[in-house]
Amino acid sequence: MIDSRNLTLVKAAAAQAGLLTPLAESRGVTIFAPTDSAFTAALQALGGAQNATGSTIANILSNHIINGSSVYAAELGSSKWVSAGGEEFSFTTNSTGTFVTSGNSTAKVVESDILTSNGVVHIIDGVLVNNQTDPSAASSA
Repeated sequence: MIDSRNLTLVKAAAAQAGLLTPLAESRGVTIFAPTDSAFTAALQALGGAQNATGSTIANILSNHIINGSSVYAAELGSSKWVSAGGEEFSFTTNSTGTFVTSGNSTAKVVESDILTSNGVVHIIDGVLVNNQTDPSAASSA
């Protein structure tokens, strides 16, 4: 799924939340993967790893995934993309880079279009701390 590009914490969080197998079995998936330093900062803001429950982590991580579509950097702003958690993404690009927003959280895409066996990964410099989910929107996406 995701190689070792400074993403060990997000992989561990996905495992804790029970998302590794579903992600590995998905076809056409886009993942916005926070760097280890971004994930560490987010965990500290949540009060540490011991306070972050599996369901909280699963909800947050589901808003880093687009199921059913491999969306490359050139396509990010071309359509309305909805996360696996049912929350809409918005994208902006300016002279400093491309940014992804979910809820009130925004992160910069620091590396894009990393191919995986079943989709594409974009590495971001922050965690999209949006723990809201809308299962009906997710299923219709």
